[in-house]
Amino acid sequence: MFSAQTTASPQYAILFADLSGSASLYEKLGDRRAYAAVESVLTELRKSVALQHGHVVKTVGDEVMAVFPSADAALQAACDMQKRVAAIAPVGGVPLAMRAGFHFGPALEGGGDFFGDAVNTAARMNGLAKGGQIITSGATIQ
Repeated sequence: MFSAQTTASPQYAILFADLSGSASLYEKLGDRRAYAAVESVLTELRKSVALQHGHVVKTVGDEVMAVFPSADAALQAACDMQKRVAAIAPVGGVPLAMRAGFHFGPALEGGGDFFGDAVNTAARMNGLAKGGQIITSGATIQ
C-alpha cells in the first residue's frame, strides 16, 4: 500500500504556459480566427517542450502543462516558448504574448497526470506572470 508519508515522491519541473490575453483575442478576432491563433501558439509551445526532452501532460484551452526532468530544462523551454511566440506575426493587428510559470519539486504521477504541491506552486507562478514573463519559485532557484 502506498503511503505518501513514508515514500518520497520523485522530483519534477512542472511548467504551465498560456497565451496572455486570449479572452480579448476572441472578442477582437472572433472564434475561428482566435482559435487558429491559439492553436498556432500551442504548436510552438509543444515544440519547445520537445526540444528540452519534456512531456506535455495536457492542454486546457490556451494553456499547456508540461513536465521536465530538471528546472534548467523547464527554464530553457520557457525561454524558447517566449522566442517562438514573439516571432508569430500579430493576428488581425493583435500581437501575441505568452506567460509561463514553473516549479521544481516532488510530485505524484498517476493516470497520465501529475498532482501535488509542486503542481499547485507552478500554477500559482504562472498566475502571477504577465505576458512576456517567466516566473519561478525561490525554492526552484535554490
